[in-house]
Amino acid sequence: MRCRPADELGDDELFTLAQLTEEFDSADDAFPLYEKLASRETHPLGARYAVGRLLLARDDPKGFEIIEGIMAEDETAVVPGCEIVVPYLQRQGRDDEAKRYIERYWQRRETEAQKEQERYTIRFSDKFETADLSAGSRARIVELFGRNKRVRRAYAARKALPDGETPLYVVGVEPARGIVRLRSDTSAADRELVETLARTVGIPEDVLFVPLNEPNKKLGKILRKVPDSKIYG
Repeated sequence: MRCRPADELGDDELFTLAQLTEEFDSADDAFPLYEKLASRETHPLGARYAVGRLLLARDDPKGFEIIEGIMAEDETAVVPGCEIVVPYLQRQGRDDEAKRYIERYWQRRETEAQKEQERYTIRFSDKFETADLSAGSRARIVELFGRNKRVRRAYAARKALPDGETPLYVVGVEPARGIVRLRSDTSAADRELVETLARTVGIPEDVLFVPLNEPNKKLGKILRKVPDSKIYG
């Protein structure tokens, strides 16, 4: 990439070059690259944030304006934005303003925590749709199940979420039970099974594995009704 003029690089290539330049050369050398990318018609958010971040590091008030604008445009930028705005304000002796951004930071963290909890909480009243997993990811899940003798059957569906949210795929796993169990309580073993699957699946999609044991018996019935939900067994 360094052999090609910046104007010939795509947005992703130029952003990568700017990041590498900042990491291995200097922030001063990277700044014009971020600035050039931010000035393009696409106005990439990451490049604009980098320009604002580096300006704040120089105590340039233009950086504050840029980061404030980004936070107003994209709520997911509030936490990282506040993290760099607060030290800048404190260096300027603007402690009262800094306190407001600290409060804003924690309010946003709480909101994000609530959203995450809601996202990964599965209720019997949730709506589910056919899982549009990529062929590669579906094959990887099937392969993983095939190597694990503790998986009997599995059903996959996509949880209905608000528009704009990253899809969440719920994979209900029906554990295989031996004829004789040494332990009457299988909940710990089921939890260990789905945690192991989650750690080793290694696919780009966001997947939540749920054991279809007695407490989740109703969820199993719900998932089975989703078209093309059976993924294994």
